[in-house]
Amino acid sequence: SEMCIRDRYMGAPQRIDNKPITQNQLQTLVESQLAKEQTKDEVEEAEEDKQSRLKWLCNHGANAKCPNCVGAHLVAKTKHVSFDEWLKQNKFPPQQVSFKINPNCTYHNPWPKGMCSKCMPPSVLVKRQEYRHVDYAQFMNQQAIGNFVQYWVENSFAIQRVAYLYGYYAEDPNYEMGIRAVVEAVYEPPQLDDISRSELKQDDYQYKVDMIAEHLGLERVGWIYTTLDHDTFMSSFDVRSASQLQEKHVTIHPCGYKVSKFITVVVKTNDKGEVVPDVYMISDLGQALERDGIFDQPERRKILKIREPIDSNDIVPSVICQNRTTKEIEPDFFIVNVAHGGPKSNKFAVLKTAEFPIENRTSEITIEDLKKYLQRNAKKPSHIKYGDFHLLLYISKILDIDTACVIADCVRNETEVNLSLIHI
Repeated sequence: SEMCIRDRYMGAPQRIDNKPITQNQLQTLVESQLAKEQTKDEVEEAEEDKQSRLKWLCNHGANAKCPNCVGAHLVAKTKHVSFDEWLKQNKFPPQQVSFKINPNCTYHNPWPKGMCSKCMPPSVLVKRQEYRHVDYAQFMNQQAIGNFVQYWVENSFAIQRVAYLYGYYAEDPNYEMGIRAVVEAVYEPPQLDDISRSELKQDDYQYKVDMIAEHLGLERVGWIYTTLDHDTFMSSFDVRSASQLQEKHVTIHPCGYKVSKFITVVVKTNDKGEVVPDVYMISDLGQALERDGIFDQPERRKILKIREPIDSNDIVPSVICQNRTTKEIEPDFFIVNVAHGGPKSNKFAVLKTAEFPIENRTSEITIEDLKKYLQRNAKKPSHIKYGDFHLLLYISKILDIDTACVIADCVRNETEVNLSLIHI
């Protein structure tokens, strides 16, 4: 108030430029400060009012946050901007760099008989990436994620698991020119379980999983794994694995730059013993170094090693990190954070059910499991009843892939399933 501000100035040394403050000067100071504080209050009130009006746009559960409910000042502190926003700011896409010798250089005889600056691999300057190709991961089918986590918990965290995530990409209105990965289904391929990490086995059924997903309007958007590591965001082993998976799922951006939108979800326990997921991606640089064979097999979880040349004809580029040449890099330099959360409800989900037994675990799925499931969900509309990813996978095994794909089309389009398709 004006009286408070006047008291503040009356209690302060009343001199300006070593001259006593007159009554008129004091009044001017009070009015000026009062105007500033009123303006500040108005701005804060306007921001609070804006956030209260935007909260109804939130599309996540109570424990998640988005720019609609955290305030503009926090959004501005986001570590990474969206890739398209970065392009808008920088005008040109990043340089697509290869860290291998160019064997097709036309300026001289092929390596090792000749070499020039155009075909020699450039030095690697390690720095954190400013942009990200996916800004938000939405776990639309939270029950499917929960089933994956529950199996890990039931085995006392002693069996680590890996799974692929299926979903689709969409624009994210909460981030400037942002991209959202929407997760609808989880598929656990055959794997060798171990207390430290899981190793994937040959999966001859994978192509059928992808076919069913395609008929549902879904694609592979990422992977999820459990871990007992608590002192790293991602270990050096997992950074390399994620880089390899991202490289397998590369697309061409409209600007011509090759990008991957394949996300990594890490499930671990926090200091309170609670199971929490974190979502990451590997930077374009980390992906390129793995693609071009620059990393060596890790010996420690917290260190990525640069390999040594195989022979005199092999050239490994020098790596500079924090202004010095190095052969060892912390994995954190290549990790890109992705925001995540879940919706308030699954009414907009393609797959609204996740109750059917899950394949590639210790117990085999039987016809009795199918009959019990159909009886339990008999009163539901057929596109909801059959809208379980693992149910569709099982139908493809006991009947055929074509039948499963036809049912998947019905689930996607929310039309009735022709019961004559299923003879059990």
